[in-house]
Amino acid sequence: MLHTFSHLLIRQLANECGYSTASMKERIYSTFLSHSGKNEIMNGILIYTASSDCDGSLGGLISAAQNTDKLHDILENMLTKAAWCSGDPLCISSTEQGFDSLNYSACHDCVLLPETSCEFRNVLLDRVSIVGRPEEPQLGLMGGVLYSIAESDEYTQDDTIPYEPSITLTEKRHQLSGDYSDWHDAASLFDDNIIQCIITSGVPLADSYDAELMVDDRYVNALLLWENRKILLSENYVEGIATAFDAAGWVCLYTFDLTVASLQRAFGGLDNGKDDTIGSR
Repeated sequence: MLHTFSHLLIRQLANECGYSTASMKERIYSTFLSHSGKNEIMNGILIYTASSDCDGSLGGLISAAQNTDKLHDILENMLTKAAWCSGDPLCISSTEQGFDSLNYSACHDCVLLPETSCEFRNVLLDRVSIVGRPEEPQLGLMGGVLYSIAESDEYTQDDTIPYEPSITLTEKRHQLSGDYSDWHDAASLFDDNIIQCIITSGVPLADSYDAELMVDDRYVNALLLWENRKILLSENYVEGIATAFDAAGWVCLYTFDLTVASLQRAFGGLDNGKDDTIGSR
């Protein structure tokens, strides 16, 4: 994952800072087993210029790193570019590319670098580990970030024409509120990790589970629905709906990046992470 991220960043820096990819090199700092048998925890990369010629004296890497706005734009553009390759869909679904078939989704059009720039002979690379797949963003470390960028770009609206989304609850298959006393009582209905996160966050019991909404012309399945609060938790990402929910005052959370903090933010913050709706045991 670190190796792939390093390659993607070098390729984007070459586009935005004026370097050639061959003039930059990488150093990967990854967790390893030391001679003492102890895991040395490291997660980092170093990108540096490899020559002392005109490329090495440009200073663009330093200025990009010091300007947080510029670095933010570089990383956003990197993720957007990494989401698509001219070799797709073959590249994105590949599990045996490159030297000795040691790469997954990585080819010369999207990830590979000149041999002089890579520490590991352009092997052990996988674009999916960073951006996921269009239908499965949770497979990538930054898949959620990428598709939030895509949503904001897709729903750029003319300020003179207010966007008014249509959100309709089409089906509530199962009730929670009224049928169950608290989250502990309903715990058997959900995955252990999800229910533990929900209980820890202290959010109130949902109105229903396994519901369906129509958002403009698309269906969205809700694992959990707090109808009065306009909050839902979904297992499946539907491209391009975040702005629709925002415009209608709804909050949509996803199971693949659910955290205690994101739940509490959705409910406007809870005192000490607790709520009277959920009893402690």
